[in-house]
Amino acid sequence: MSRRILRPNDTCAAVFRATRGGLLVDGRDYYRALYHAAAGAREHVLFAGWQFDTRVALLRGADAAGARHPVEFLAFLNALCEARPGLQVYILAWDHSLLFSLEREPLALFKLRNHPRVQLCADDVHPLGASHHQKFVVVDRTVAFVGSIDVCCHRWDDRRHDVANELRADSLTGEYPPYHDVQAHVDGPAVDALTEWFCARWQRVCGAPPALGRPPRRRVALPASVPIRVPRVGLARTIPGASEGPTDAVHEHRNLLLAAIAAARRCIYVENQYLSSEAVFLALLRRFARGPRLDVVFMLPQRTHALKERVAIGIRQDHLLDALAAAAVRGGHRFGTYCSVAPATGSTPAAQVYIHSKLFVVDDRFLLVTSANTTNRSMGLDTELGLAWEADAASPSIRRARVGLLAEHSGLAGEEARRLFAPLTGLVRRLDALVAGGRSRLRRHPREEGAGRGDLLGKLLPDDIAVDPGSPIEEVLGRAQEADESEPLIARLTRAWQRIKAGLDPGHERLAKAEGEGRGR
Repeated sequence: MSRRILRPNDTCAAVFRATRGGLLVDGRDYYRALYHAAAGAREHVLFAGWQFDTRVALLRGADAAGARHPVEFLAFLNALCEARPGLQVYILAWDHSLLFSLEREPLALFKLRNHPRVQLCADDVHPLGASHHQKFVVVDRTVAFVGSIDVCCHRWDDRRHDVANELRADSLTGEYPPYHDVQAHVDGPAVDALTEWFCARWQRVCGAPPALGRPPRRRVALPASVPIRVPRVGLARTIPGASEGPTDAVHEHRNLLLAAIAAARRCIYVENQYLSSEAVFLALLRRFARGPRLDVVFMLPQRTHALKERVAIGIRQDHLLDALAAAAVRGGHRFGTYCSVAPATGSTPAAQVYIHSKLFVVDDRFLLVTSANTTNRSMGLDTELGLAWEADAASPSIRRARVGLLAEHSGLAGEEARRLFAPLTGLVRRLDALVAGGRSRLRRHPREEGAGRGDLLGKLLPDDIAVDPGSPIEEVLGRAQEADESEPLIARLTRAWQRIKAGLDPGHERLAKAEGEGRGR
């Protein structure tokens, strides 16, 4: 048996036994399951998230036909509270920075406070520059949802990802392009742990804990779940250290990814919005420096949503991907990075399927669904939460989930998808051949075709422009201040800025050192 990846108090907070769990792939399946689970709540529903919008429709089209309650989020919560006088709803939402205001529903956090038993707490207890990025929901002691999908605009899509879909629209944004995401669900003792963490966070932010009972456990039917039949479940967190107060830093999530990479024997499959984490990058370099031969697949967005993302992470990501591809070739491994494109229909041109999921699979025996991007800030600055399953050997249910995801991204189905995607060995070679054949939705990530290097932004900006700190900015400023109290403030800030940028420097000393160490092993 391979060494355990889930190790309590190291790579996860604890390991639990779950009788049921699974994936809810894309917004339609998650929102539908959330609606049905919350509709059966008897005592409490707990929401923690990065963003909430009051008017997002949880059910759409045929799913909304015959719904017993309103389908828009806030109206749904209010109706539940009116129907059940004992029900309490608690919403812990990030008190977001002004930088994100134009991308969110105006006054949403105020609107969510319009029922006496829908209580909202705006979470501003985090280090400078950090965010509350966990995305989870707990319904009584029945079920918990964990992953990367917020209850907000611009998240709903179905697994077809058609380029034109009139249901994929919100009152705030109107129609928007195809969007891929994943949420997990679990029952059993892990639900109690999440409830405890929610209450502790609520008390820290609001001063008093929620008034919760302890309802009996119940089973709830969740439509459209992709079941994961692995009973060993772990919860992993990122919690930044607090400059004031009792909170110590927690790096379970970073430790979990490093352990998973080191344990990989045949294949790593990743879906993520970004790749800029120095820790993950160096772990992959170390793994590429030894055997056995590995296939590593990254599914990423074809391009970032906005200029600020391109500046903050995109250019650095291109450098990392190039370095990993070169290291894989030197070590005899295969490394493939891909994106998915919805084909044109009529007058609607082709469009990328935006990858927002955060999912990590190793050898079909380990599966992590998380809120954390593979960025520095998700490893140490933002609060993050992930749910992982681990089996002793390859699990048929994890394999089915991975094959289903690749089938979705490629547009293939049935026996052809199973034949191409189920075997782990040679997966990158088969994906490359599929892309080269031009008969699927799958594309090489454009940096492999020179688009990242050739654009004007990449030429004008210096290599070390990325700012993706992995620790609270106050710590960096504090170290700069301790270094020389007599320095002028502007000099200390300049030094701190340089240290923040040096946190990820793959184009220079750190990359050269890591590659040298890799060749020496």
